[in-house]
Amino acid sequence: ISAGIDLALALLEEDHGRALALEVARYLVLFLKRSGGQSQFSTQLQAQLSTIPGIQRAQHWILDHLNGDLRVRVLAKKAGMSERTFIRSFREDAGKTPGEYIAEARLQTARRLLEDTRLEPKRVAAQSGLGTAASMRRVFMRQLGVTPIQYRENFQRPIEARSRAAAQDG
Repeated sequence: ISAGIDLALALLEEDHGRALALEVARYLVLFLKRSGGQSQFSTQLQAQLSTIPGIQRAQHWILDHLNGDLRVRVLAKKAGMSERTFIRSFREDAGKTPGEYIAEARLQTARRLLEDTRLEPKRVAAQSGLGTAASMRRVFMRQLGVTPIQYRENFQRPIEARSRAAAQDG
């Protein structure tokens, strides 16, 4: 059954673009792609699973502003909570601290950009909120045991698939 769902999502992505396939996967609370060599963690789906509306708003804010100001003060305001309540509620609801969630979201975004684009590492680092290419390299080595370049070499989608997806998304 899982293989059939994976195939349906892959076909949907090929025919209608990555954005729609990801939206459908989120709706179904599934992973867009479940490959054996990659983590089964999806930050986008984790945000949907929040049971507290304020925490969910903060999670969406994080995902939309990875290279912005993500201090607890800002996130607590987005959630409509005091800082202490926000930190406690976030940890209880998400199973991790806001800082851990942000770090995972940034890494997941950098991974996706390396897989789906030809952006230079310094641009990937900036867009994902990891700062510089050097800091992104340290994060990749610590979390994945490979450099961003090695990651791209192993997981980047073929050019034809990226071109089709870009044409359909645009």
